[in-house]
Amino acid sequence: MTASSQLWRAHAINRNRHFQLPREPNRKNNRDGQWEWRAPPPVEVSTKILSSALPAASPPLHPFSLNGHSPLLPFHLLSFLFLLTMSTTNRLLLLAAMLYYLTISGGNFSKGELQRFGNIELSPSAGVLNYGQGLFEGLKAYMKEGGNILLFRPEENALRIRMGAERMCMPAPTVEQFVEAVKATVMANKRWVPFPRKGSLYIRPLLMGSGAVLGVAPAPEYTFLIYVSPVGNYFKVLKAQSAAKAKGYSDVLYLDSVHKKYLEEVSSCNIFIVKDNVITTPAIKGTILPGITRKSIIDVAQIEGFKVEERQVAVDELLDADEVFCTGTAVVVSPVGSITYMSRRLCYGEGFGVVSQQLYHKLTRLQMGLIEDSMNWTLELS
Repeated sequence: MTASSQLWRAHAINRNRHFQLPREPNRKNNRDGQWEWRAPPPVEVSTKILSSALPAASPPLHPFSLNGHSPLLPFHLLSFLFLLTMSTTNRLLLLAAMLYYLTISGGNFSKGELQRFGNIELSPSAGVLNYGQGLFEGLKAYMKEGGNILLFRPEENALRIRMGAERMCMPAPTVEQFVEAVKATVMANKRWVPFPRKGSLYIRPLLMGSGAVLGVAPAPEYTFLIYVSPVGNYFKVLKAQSAAKAKGYSDVLYLDSVHKKYLEEVSSCNIFIVKDNVITTPAIKGTILPGITRKSIIDVAQIEGFKVEERQVAVDELLDADEVFCTGTAVVVSPVGSITYMSRRLCYGEGFGVVSQQLYHKLTRLQMGLIEDSMNWTLELS
């Protein structure tokens, strides 16, 4: 069975998008009893990293190594993928093998606890399966030089999941409960946080109607859980997608549904255009995700002396833009090389422009603890 056939598809209500996660992979060990990772479509590959592929020299010891041994994981090879490992006993585990789990019934959340990563049971009539009553968040943890771990603005994710839950008629954990759950999950999986500048630990909180319901109504019970996985550079996935899509484009830029002329967002990112010393991005008006990276980039840009405008942005403004870039949790800042509109291709050059490079450099150094955090955006764990 190929990796591309082992998938299930779920619906992300708060974005009205679809995402894909692996199903139960093939339980057969590879020949050497080592670990393997699989990439979901459109990257139709199943790559095995064997011990012979690792450097001959001993890798540096991970700050959170177990019994003096670093994780057998080449962090520099990571992409933005759901990462699994095989043990020699054929037991399948997520590399970041602990998740945080709590339920709410009758208006009160349980205390919550850490559990081994594994399948969860849901009734076929669960609210999330039948009426899409569920939403997710995404944030990252980074390792600092010296070994401590940084979270980037987790309270913003907590506020956003509460906003989405209110619109979905769902109860949600408090900001304090959310942040404490994230901290507990990250610290339980701290040995899987990649080395500084080699990647990050991606954190995926889920809130869903897990209780059984037949008619269209809020579920009687809800589940909040968090799982994590080490990830690397998202550009590797975007590049592979461009080769897999029929027309060779890596993504889609959506326009508003009323006038069909104003920019909204890329499928998984917010979009910005640069003209002279002015950075412009579509205003948040209900149909555009209030991205936390978007918010952070706006603040950083203003500190760096740029003028930032949040307003309606007509598609014609792409014609004169000096740079175009996207922002998101996964990509942080991703430059756009070209946009094709009405059979006309607009090119902005390859790689980062001057402005997007400056903003990317400043924000990532903040996230990784390489410069002073004067805005108190990071939460340090040790």
